Amino acid sequence: MPLPVRGIVLPVLAAVCCLCASPDVAAQYIPPAASTARIPTLSGASRVARTSDDVVLAGPVDAATYLVGPGDVFMVSVGGGSVGVPPRQTEAIVSADGLLVIAEAGTFPAAGRTLAAVRADAAAALNRQYRNVPTDVALVSPRRFAVYVSGAVPLPGRQTVTALGRVEDAIAATTGELNPLELADYATPTRFEVERRVALRNVTVTDQDGAVTRVDLFRYYATGDLAYNPRLIDGAAVFVPTFDPVREGVAVAGDVERPGTYDWRPDDTAAALVSVAGGPGLDLAGASVRRTRVVGGRPQSVVVPLAEAQTLDIAPRDQLS
Repeated sequence: MPLPVRGIVLPVLAAVCCLCASPDVAAQYIPPAASTARIPTLSGASRVARTSDDVVLAGPVDAATYLVGPGDVFMVSVGGGSVGVPPRQTEAIVSADGLLVIAEAGTFPAAGRTLAAVRADAAAALNRQYRNVPTDVALVSPRRFAVYVSGAVPLPGRQTVTALGRVEDAIAATTGELNPLELADYATPTRFEVERRVALRNVTVTDQDGAVTRVDLFRYYATGDLAYNPRLIDGAAVFVPTFDPVREGVAVAGDVERPGTYDWRPDDTAAALVSVAGGPGLDLAGASVRRTRVVGGRPQSVVVPLAEAQTLDIAPRDQLS
Protein backbone atom coordinates (compact mmCIF):
# COMPACT_ATOMS: atom_id res chain seq x y z
CA MET A 1 0.00 0.00 0.00
CA PRO A 2 1.56 3.40 -0.93
CA LEU A 3 2.81 5.46 1.97
CA PRO A 4 1.44 9.03 2.31
CA VAL A 5 3.14 11.53 0.00
CA ARG A 6 5.16 14.16 1.79
CA GLY A 7 6.07 17.47 0.12
CA ILE A 8 9.42 19.08 0.86
CA VAL A 9 9.65 22.77 -0.08
CA LEU A 10 13.07 23.99 -1.15
CA PRO A 11 14.08 27.65 -1.53
CA VAL A 12 14.23 27.41 -5.34
CA LEU A 13 11.76 24.67 -6.32
CA ALA A 14 9.18 22.28 -4.81
CA ALA A 15 9.87 18.58 -5.11
CA VAL A 16 7.45 15.83 -4.20
CA CYS A 17 8.81 12.44 -3.28
CA CYS A 18 6.67 9.35 -3.32
CA LEU A 19 7.68 6.23 -1.43
CA CYS A 20 6.10 2.86 -2.13
CA ALA A 21 6.33 -0.15 0.21
CA SER A 22 6.17 -3.50 -1.61
CA PRO A 23 5.76 -4.87 0.49
CA ASP A 24 7.94 -51.61 18.67
CA VAL A 25 8.51 -49.53 19.54
CA ALA A 26 7.83 -51.05 22.98
CA ALA A 27 6.93 -49.00 26.00
CA GLN A 28 10.37 -49.55 27.50
CA TYR A 29 12.21 -46.74 29.13
CA ILE A 30 15.28 -45.93 31.20
CA PRO A 31 14.27 -44.17 34.43
CA PRO A 32 16.00 -40.77 34.57
CA ALA A 33 16.99 -38.61 37.46
CA ALA A 34 14.30 -36.07 36.59
CA SER A 35 11.21 -35.93 34.36
CA THR A 36 10.68 -33.72 31.36
CA ALA A 37 7.79 -32.45 29.27
CA ARG A 38 8.09 -32.40 25.50
CA ILE A 39 5.55 -29.72 24.61
CA PRO A 40 6.86 -27.91 21.50
CA THR A 41 7.62 -24.22 21.60
CA LEU A 42 8.67 -21.73 18.96
CA SER A 43 11.43 -19.36 19.96
CA GLY A 44 10.69 -15.95 18.54
CA ALA A 45 7.87 -17.31 16.40
CA SER A 46 5.42 -14.87 14.89
CA ARG A 47 2.02 -15.31 13.39
CA VAL A 48 1.78 -15.57 9.64
CA ALA A 49 0.72 -12.21 8.27
CA ARG A 50 -2.55 -12.35 6.35
CA THR A 51 -2.61 -9.58 3.80
CA SER A 52 -5.58 -10.66 1.71
CA ASP A 53 -9.26 -11.12 2.42
CA ASP A 54 -9.58 -13.54 -0.47
CA VAL A 55 -11.01 -16.94 0.46
CA VAL A 56 -9.24 -19.90 -1.13
CA LEU A 57 -11.82 -22.53 -2.03
CA ALA A 58 -11.11 -26.22 -2.56
CA GLY A 59 -14.22 -26.52 -4.75
CA PRO A 60 -17.87 -25.47 -4.90
CA VAL A 61 -19.60 -24.98 -1.55
CA ASP A 62 -21.99 -27.84 -0.78
CA ALA A 63 -25.32 -26.07 -0.32
CA ALA A 64 -26.79 -29.09 1.47
CA THR A 65 -24.22 -29.04 4.29
CA TYR A 66 -22.93 -25.45 4.49
CA LEU A 67 -24.43 -23.69 7.52
CA VAL A 68 -25.11 -19.98 7.02
CA GLY A 69 -24.08 -17.50 9.70
CA PRO A 70 -23.60 -13.77 10.44
CA GLY A 71 -21.27 -12.17 7.93
CA ASP A 72 -22.03 -14.39 4.94
CA VAL A 73 -22.40 -12.24 1.82
CA PHE A 74 -25.07 -13.05 -0.77
CA MET A 75 -25.59 -11.61 -4.24
CA VAL A 76 -29.18 -10.97 -5.29
CA SER A 77 -29.77 -10.77 -9.03
CA VAL A 78 -32.98 -9.45 -10.60
CA GLY A 79 -33.74 -9.10 -14.31
CA GLY A 80 -31.40 -9.55 -17.21
CA GLY A 81 -31.65 -12.28 -19.76
CA SER A 82 -32.15 -9.84 -22.64
CA VAL A 83 -29.48 -8.63 -25.04
CA GLY A 84 -27.86 -5.49 -23.71
CA VAL A 85 -29.89 -5.52 -20.48
CA PRO A 86 -27.73 -6.67 -17.56
CA PRO A 87 -29.37 -7.87 -14.34
CA ARG A 88 -29.61 -5.58 -11.33
CA GLN A 89 -27.34 -7.03 -8.67
CA THR A 90 -27.15 -6.09 -5.00
CA GLU A 91 -25.35 -7.54 -2.00
CA ALA A 92 -27.15 -8.82 1.07
CA ILE A 93 -25.21 -9.66 4.24
CA VAL A 94 -26.46 -11.90 7.03
CA SER A 95 -26.88 -9.62 10.03
CA ALA A 96 -25.35 -10.07 13.47
CA ASP A 97 -28.63 -11.50 14.73
CA GLY A 98 -28.69 -14.09 11.93
CA LEU A 99 -31.17 -12.52 9.48
CA LEU A 100 -30.83 -12.15 5.72
CA VAL A 101 -32.52 -8.94 4.58
CA ILE A 102 -33.32 -8.60 0.87
CA ALA A 103 -34.83 -5.34 -0.29
CA GLU A 104 -38.34 -5.75 -1.67
CA ALA A 105 -38.37 -9.46 -0.88
CA GLY A 106 -38.33 -9.61 2.91
CA THR A 107 -36.33 -10.83 5.89
CA PHE A 108 -35.38 -14.48 6.30
CA PRO A 109 -33.91 -16.43 9.23
CA ALA A 110 -30.51 -17.60 8.07
CA ALA A 111 -28.05 -18.40 10.90
CA GLY A 112 -27.66 -22.11 11.55
CA ARG A 113 -29.65 -23.13 8.47
CA THR A 114 -28.23 -24.80 5.39
CA LEU A 115 -27.38 -22.69 2.38
CA ALA A 116 -29.87 -24.69 0.31
CA ALA A 117 -32.73 -23.85 2.69
CA VAL A 118 -31.92 -20.13 2.85
CA ARG A 119 -31.60 -19.86 -0.93
CA ALA A 120 -34.90 -21.68 -1.42
CA ASP A 121 -36.78 -19.29 0.89
CA ALA A 122 -35.21 -16.20 -0.69
CA ALA A 123 -35.76 -17.42 -4.24
CA ALA A 124 -39.42 -18.17 -3.55
CA ALA A 125 -39.97 -14.67 -2.14
CA LEU A 126 -38.23 -13.05 -5.11
CA ASN A 127 -40.33 -15.06 -7.55
CA ARG A 128 -43.50 -13.84 -5.87
CA GLN A 129 -42.28 -10.25 -6.04
CA TYR A 130 -40.94 -10.32 -9.61
CA ARG A 131 -43.21 -12.44 -11.75
CA ASN A 132 -41.86 -13.51 -15.14
CA VAL A 133 -38.49 -11.86 -14.31
CA PRO A 134 -35.31 -13.93 -13.83
CA THR A 135 -34.06 -13.82 -10.22
CA ASP A 136 -31.32 -15.58 -8.34
CA VAL A 137 -29.64 -15.64 -4.92
CA ALA A 138 -26.08 -16.90 -4.48
CA LEU A 139 -23.46 -17.02 -1.75
CA VAL A 140 -20.49 -14.98 -2.99
CA SER A 141 -18.28 -14.68 0.09
CA PRO A 142 -18.18 -17.07 3.07
CA ARG A 143 -17.90 -15.30 6.41
CA ARG A 144 -14.93 -15.17 8.78
CA PHE A 145 -15.25 -15.83 12.48
CA ALA A 146 -13.21 -16.38 15.62
CA VAL A 147 -12.22 -19.70 17.15
CA TYR A 148 -10.11 -20.25 20.25
CA VAL A 149 -7.10 -22.57 20.23
CA SER A 150 -5.36 -23.67 23.44
CA GLY A 151 -3.22 -26.49 24.78
CA ALA A 152 0.10 -27.75 23.42
CA VAL A 153 0.54 -25.21 20.63
CA PRO A 154 3.25 -22.54 20.37
CA LEU A 155 0.92 -19.54 19.99
CA PRO A 156 -2.43 -20.23 21.69
CA GLY A 157 -5.26 -17.73 21.54
CA ARG A 158 -8.06 -16.43 19.34
CA GLN A 159 -7.70 -17.21 15.65
CA THR A 160 -9.69 -16.16 12.58
CA VAL A 161 -10.90 -18.79 10.12
CA THR A 162 -13.43 -18.84 7.32
CA ALA A 163 -16.69 -20.73 7.37
CA LEU A 164 -14.92 -23.35 5.24
CA GLY A 165 -12.07 -23.67 7.76
CA ARG A 166 -11.24 -26.99 9.37
CA VAL A 167 -9.60 -28.03 12.63
CA GLU A 168 -6.19 -28.13 10.97
CA ASP A 169 -6.58 -24.52 9.79
CA ALA A 170 -7.20 -23.25 13.31
CA ILE A 171 -4.18 -25.12 14.71
CA ALA A 172 -1.97 -24.04 11.80
CA ALA A 173 -2.68 -20.41 12.70
CA THR A 174 -0.91 -21.02 16.03
CA THR A 175 2.23 -22.75 14.75
CA GLY A 176 4.05 -19.98 12.89
CA GLU A 177 5.89 -21.58 9.99
CA LEU A 178 5.50 -25.12 11.33
CA ASN A 179 3.10 -27.64 9.87
CA PRO A 180 0.76 -28.82 12.69
CA LEU A 181 1.98 -32.36 11.99
CA GLU A 182 5.42 -31.30 13.23
CA LEU A 183 4.03 -30.79 16.72
CA ALA A 184 3.65 -34.52 17.27
CA ASP A 185 6.39 -37.07 17.88
CA TYR A 186 5.15 -40.63 17.79
CA ALA A 187 8.28 -42.29 16.41
CA THR A 188 10.86 -41.55 19.12
CA PRO A 189 11.11 -44.34 21.72
CA THR A 190 10.04 -43.27 25.19
CA ARG A 191 13.01 -42.31 27.31
CA PHE A 192 11.69 -40.95 30.58
CA GLU A 193 9.47 -42.13 33.39
CA VAL A 194 7.25 -39.09 32.97
CA GLU A 195 7.13 -37.60 29.50
CA ARG A 196 4.45 -35.52 27.77
CA ARG A 197 3.93 -35.51 24.02
CA VAL A 198 1.40 -33.76 21.80
CA ALA A 199 -1.70 -35.92 21.27
CA LEU A 200 -2.93 -35.16 17.74
CA ARG A 201 -5.27 -38.16 17.90
CA ASN A 202 -7.30 -36.56 20.69
CA VAL A 203 -7.82 -32.93 19.68
CA THR A 204 -11.11 -31.73 21.15
CA VAL A 205 -13.50 -29.21 19.60
CA THR A 206 -16.12 -27.65 21.88
CA ASP A 207 -19.00 -25.80 20.21
CA GLN A 208 -20.82 -22.87 21.77
CA ASP A 209 -23.64 -25.16 22.86
CA GLY A 210 -21.17 -27.29 24.85
CA ALA A 211 -21.05 -30.26 22.47
CA VAL A 212 -17.57 -31.83 22.44
CA THR A 213 -16.06 -33.68 19.46
CA ARG A 214 -12.84 -35.70 19.74
CA VAL A 215 -10.85 -35.35 16.49
CA ASP A 216 -8.20 -37.82 15.31
CA LEU A 217 -6.20 -35.26 13.34
CA PHE A 218 -3.21 -37.55 12.90
CA ARG A 219 -5.47 -40.07 11.16
CA TYR A 220 -6.37 -37.30 8.71
CA TYR A 221 -2.67 -36.79 7.96
CA ALA A 222 -2.15 -40.54 7.59
CA THR A 223 -5.16 -41.25 5.38
CA GLY A 224 -6.23 -37.91 3.84
CA ASP A 225 -9.81 -38.60 4.93
CA LEU A 226 -11.48 -35.23 5.66
CA ALA A 227 -13.85 -36.95 8.08
CA TYR A 228 -10.98 -36.71 10.57
CA ASN A 229 -10.47 -32.99 9.91
CA PRO A 230 -14.00 -31.58 10.32
CA ARG A 231 -15.15 -28.05 9.62
CA LEU A 232 -15.44 -25.55 12.44
CA ILE A 233 -18.39 -23.40 13.45
CA ASP A 234 -18.49 -19.91 14.91
CA GLY A 235 -16.92 -19.54 18.35
CA ALA A 236 -15.60 -23.10 18.63
CA ALA A 237 -12.83 -23.88 21.14
CA VAL A 238 -10.04 -26.18 19.92
CA PHE A 239 -7.82 -27.87 22.53
CA VAL A 240 -4.62 -29.76 21.70
CA PRO A 241 -3.82 -32.10 24.62
CA THR A 242 -0.71 -34.04 25.61
CA PHE A 243 -0.29 -37.65 26.70
CA ASP A 244 2.17 -39.81 28.62
CA PRO A 245 3.45 -42.42 26.12
CA VAL A 246 4.37 -44.85 28.93
CA ARG A 247 1.00 -44.87 30.70
CA GLU A 248 -1.43 -43.61 28.05
CA GLY A 249 0.17 -44.80 24.83
CA VAL A 250 -0.24 -47.82 22.55
CA ALA A 251 2.93 -49.13 20.90
CA VAL A 252 2.68 -50.19 17.24
CA ALA A 253 5.47 -52.17 15.51
CA GLY A 254 5.95 -54.64 12.69
CA ASP A 255 5.28 -54.26 8.99
CA VAL A 256 4.00 -50.69 9.18
CA GLU A 257 5.28 -47.47 7.67
CA ARG A 258 5.04 -45.39 10.86
CA PRO A 259 5.92 -47.49 13.91
CA GLY A 260 5.68 -45.64 17.18
CA THR A 261 3.78 -45.04 20.40
CA TYR A 262 0.42 -43.35 19.81
CA ASP A 263 -2.05 -41.70 22.14
CA TRP A 264 -4.98 -43.95 22.96
CA ARG A 265 -8.55 -42.93 22.14
CA PRO A 266 -11.66 -44.17 24.00
CA ASP A 267 -13.08 -45.60 20.75
CA ASP A 268 -9.79 -47.13 19.59
CA THR A 269 -9.61 -50.44 17.75
CA ALA A 270 -6.71 -52.30 16.22
CA ALA A 271 -8.02 -51.36 12.77
CA ALA A 272 -7.90 -47.65 13.62
CA LEU A 273 -4.28 -47.85 14.73
CA VAL A 274 -3.34 -49.88 11.66
CA SER A 275 -4.82 -47.14 9.45
CA VAL A 276 -2.77 -44.56 11.37
CA ALA A 277 0.54 -46.45 11.35
CA GLY A 278 0.15 -48.84 8.40
CA GLY A 279 0.99 -46.87 5.29
CA PRO A 280 0.47 -47.86 1.63
CA GLY A 281 3.08 -50.65 1.81
CA LEU A 282 1.00 -52.84 4.12
CA ASP A 283 -0.23 -56.07 2.53
CA LEU A 284 -3.90 -55.83 3.48
CA ALA A 285 -4.76 -59.24 2.04
CA GLY A 286 -2.39 -61.29 4.18
CA ALA A 287 -1.94 -59.06 7.21
CA SER A 288 -2.71 -60.10 10.76
CA VAL A 289 -2.64 -58.10 13.96
CA ARG A 290 -1.24 -59.25 17.29
CA ARG A 291 -2.38 -57.43 20.44
CA THR A 292 -0.28 -58.01 23.54
CA ARG A 293 -1.66 -56.92 26.90
CA VAL A 294 -0.35 -57.45 30.44
CA VAL A 295 -3.03 -59.10 32.58
CA GLY A 296 -2.29 -60.06 36.16
CA GLY A 297 1.39 -59.37 35.63
CA ARG A 298 1.62 -61.67 32.60
CA PRO A 299 1.56 -60.75 28.90
CA GLN A 300 -1.35 -62.19 26.93
CA SER A 301 -1.59 -62.05 23.13
CA VAL A 302 -4.47 -62.23 20.68
CA VAL A 303 -3.92 -62.61 16.92
CA VAL A 304 -6.65 -61.79 14.38
CA PRO A 305 -6.72 -61.24 10.62
CA LEU A 306 -6.66 -57.58 9.69
CA ALA A 307 -10.18 -57.94 8.34
CA GLU A 308 -11.37 -58.62 11.91
CA ALA A 309 -9.28 -55.90 13.57
CA GLN A 310 -12.24 -53.53 13.65
CA THR A 311 -13.65 -55.44 16.62
CA LEU A 312 -10.34 -55.87 18.49
CA ASP A 313 -10.38 -53.27 21.26
CA ILE A 314 -7.30 -51.39 22.44
CA ALA A 315 -6.32 -50.11 25.88
CA PRO A 316 -3.47 -47.95 27.13
CA ARG A 317 -0.13 -49.83 27.41
CA ASP A 318 -1.20 -52.38 24.80
CA GLN A 319 1.26 -53.35 22.10
CA LEU A 320 0.28 -54.06 18.49
CA SER A 321 2.38 -55.79 15.87
